[in-house]
Amino acid sequence: MTPVFVCLAVTALAAPAGAEPVRLRVVSYNIHHGAGLDGKLDLARIGAILANANADLVALQEVERRTTRTSRVDQPAVLAQQTGLGGLFGRAIDFAGGEYGNALLARHPLAHPTVTPLPVHGEPRCCLRADIAVPGLAEPLVFMATHLDFEGDAAGQASRVRQIDAILAEAGKVPSDAAVILAGDLNCEPGSPPLARLLAAGWLEVTTANGPTCPADRPTAKIDHVYLRPGRREARVVSCAVIDEPVASDHRPIVAEIELRPLPPERAATQRPRAWGQIG
Repeated sequence: MTPVFVCLAVTALAAPAGAEPVRLRVVSYNIHHGAGLDGKLDLARIGAILANANADLVALQEVERRTTRTSRVDQPAVLAQQTGLGGLFGRAIDFAGGEYGNALLARHPLAHPTVTPLPVHGEPRCCLRADIAVPGLAEPLVFMATHLDFEGDAAGQASRVRQIDAILAEAGKVPSDAAVILAGDLNCEPGSPPLARLLAAGWLEVTTANGPTCPADRPTAKIDHVYLRPGRREARVVSCAVIDEPVASDHRPIVAEIELRPLPPERAATQRPRAWGQIG
């Protein structure tokens, strides 16, 4: 597959609908601009990890484009090339002569990219969103990649609640039939108020069985997550894991496999979607 990297809108291809479950492999990784805990700036190492993960959808945080700190490299374009995936970049801030923010990689056609600035407390953050034309789904799947505030005090927690509320508002613009996946470094432990907002809004936590992800060498904090709003579909979490990578970044990457299938006809018109399978 010839990789394509874009920073503006691209055209989606039509995807046929089917009754069979559609399986998606999702990765989220805070790459720390390619700087590892060994002190080496090695973007190729990050690319190899992502290529080996064989994901359909990838959410990346702390990504740089043409900054002096990373030798003016267009990091999302390089990672798209190395993985053979299409890509988008969402700028959160101008930094070191270039840009810093989130990136999204996908195996399937991308369309309608949107960068939504999130409420600011500390460093400005954003949510990058795109429609993904997934074969087997009648409607585009919406993929959202984000990185929330990191401050550990009460003000930081309140900021993350506001940021989640802004993401929920953005997801609310998506037709209710469509599935939406949110992935990223949410800087939230399970049970925290921001994540409770997602659950209260009907989202499913895909990576519930994962362990800690940060710091990468001896992880103690579970702050990287994947969530799903299934739309008019049933969802099954096939698997989820923290990838054993202790050096390449200050976070470990996470991976999850999700299956989506249409609601049975007798339930489609009358019943809200629910999870039809869980880990364990």
